[in-house]
Amino acid sequence: MTSRRHPSRYSPTSPVLRATPTNEQRHRDLREAELAERRLDRIHADAATHFGRF
Repeated sequence: MTSRRHPSRYSPTSPVLRATPTNEQRHRDLREAELAERRLDRIHADAATHFGRF
């Protein structure tokens, strides 16, 4: 019994491979998340100094 290979599964145009984010995209998302977190921290710190500790 011969096993047949499916080239579409390994091709770069495969929807499975296309759906996975590239390293660049992952890195960009991580940086955006970090920046958003810092922004939130700054807002919370400003609010804390304005209205006292929550």
